[in-house]
Amino acid sequence: MSKWTYMNNDGKHIINNERGVLIAMVCDEDIAIDIVHRHRENERLHDENQSLRRSLTREAVKDANYNAEIARLRKELEEAQMELNLTQSEVQSVERLGLKYQSRIKELSTPRPLEEWHEDYGDVLWWELHVAEPPYCGNPLCSDWPGYHTHWTPIVTPNFGQEGEGNQDANS
Repeated sequence: MSKWTYMNNDGKHIINNERGVLIAMVCDEDIAIDIVHRHRENERLHDENQSLRRSLTREAVKDANYNAEIARLRKELEEAQMELNLTQSEVQSVERLGLKYQSRIKELSTPRPLEEWHEDYGDVLWWELHVAEPPYCGNPLCSDWPGYHTHWTPIVTPNFGQEGEGNQDANS
């Protein structure tokens, strides 16, 4: 708080602030004292205001940092929920396939013996199960049939989830 000086000079009351700047010059002593008290009160209020402003600024910075962190965490949570929802929807779509499609997939991917093949199946993948080699794609009626393959699986398109699509030979 500033130091105020109050002087009586030939019946005039002079009020200066701490830097010597003239604040008021009055004739009545009571008015001069009242001015000094009001100025001191104003300075006290000003100092309190500055202190509050500094603390509010610190609080505002803390609040802004807190709000930014909350916004970041909310975004992270939303992204995680979107991933979770995507995963849940994928699980639901697989569940919708049901046992019908699961058994159909198993049936199509299980090697069948040579005796079960019929020319209506057309070209299929042929396997010799005791040897680990790539399958032969074709049918026993082809001129280049190797003859030693013992099992076969149909050639299918992997879209079992939609009715009416996929390899017609595989869906028969």
